[in-house]
Amino acid sequence: MKKIYKTFLKIRELNENQKKIELLSAISKRTEKEKELEDLISQKSELYSRFSSDIVEGVPIWYIMEFSSYISAIRDEEKQKEKELSQLKKFEELKRLDYIESKKEKDIAQKLVDKKRIAEIREIVKQEEKFADEHAIVRKTINSEGD
Repeated sequence: MKKIYKTFLKIRELNENQKKIELLSAISKRTEKEKELEDLISQKSELYSRFSSDIVEGVPIWYIMEFSSYISAIRDEEKQKEKELSQLKKFEELKRLDYIESKKEKDIAQKLVDKKRIAEIREIVKQEEKFADEHAIVRKTINSEGD
């Protein structure tokens, strides 16, 4: 088989592997951001429950104002993380599509290589049959001359 087909297939395989690595990296970043967001929501929930219990006992006004400011900052951070998460999901989907496309290209290259191998095998079989036929004719000629 021509070396160019093997090289073409190898390039497609490398491209597919690169796209796979990029996809896995995007998935990792997304899951990391989801974890950060979950932690922030959990932290906010804990603060609300602590604040609720503190309110029952009575707290000074400055404490309520501090809490309000802190919760506002957490909400802003939560919105920012949600926005980042949304962007990461879009990026991940693009990487997934890139990977799928590179996988299709590699599969096409593999089919091309397989077709070339089959064609080569058929050609070899054809040559062997021709050789066997020629060998049989020569043998028959030698045998008929000997009679």
